[in-house]
Amino acid sequence: MVVRNEPGAGSLLATNATANASPDELRVQIVNVGGTAAAQIAEAEGVQYDLAELSWIGRLANAPDVVTSAPDGNYATFEDILDATEPVRFVSTGPGSQEGIAASVLAAAYGFPLELITGFAGSGEARNAVIAGNADAHALVLDSVIANIESGEVEPLVVVDDEAAESLPDVPLSRSSRRRMPRGSVGGEPHQPRAARSRPGGAARTS
Repeated sequence: MVVRNEPGAGSLLATNATANASPDELRVQIVNVGGTAAAQIAEAEGVQYDLAELSWIGRLANAPDVVTSAPDGNYATFEDILDATEPVRFVSTGPGSQEGIAASVLAAAYGFPLELITGFAGSGEARNAVIAGNADAHALVLDSVIANIESGEVEPLVVVDDEAAESLPDVPLSRSSRRRMPRGSVGGEPHQPRAARSRPGGAARTS
């Protein structure tokens, strides 16, 4: 087995190559499903794959996202980001990348202004922009940034999850923020009768 790092456009280039590879290439890829799926759904420029047609082998991990900043950056806590009046500059390797989606969802859910800086060849280059002070924050899967947190290169501000991360037990959770992320809702087909939509005590009828 030959291991190759193929960065570019938030993993779109590598996923395009896998989707269009011939069967005798025996190509296997660790796929950034969150990013690639969102890019396909949004019909992002450059998508040349259909995830439903890939041969899925298994799932490796389900780590939460963590928002990091430079130790001497403009935002010392996640609450500082929520209080921002100027756009918070998050880095991303591309519009379909996991970090780009995470930053966009956080900004939409919590209502802070966002500037997404893209075009980095990989998450390492994106992180270096934060460390150098050319950007404010980076939202990335914990497994991909834990070594940089432990070395002190970046400072974790919040873990985007309902439970504390074993490797970062003292880092606040997004659910503990004073401004809570909206939870799921229940919907049904249009034009339901009022009696079908609600019950005394606020309980909804489901089918």
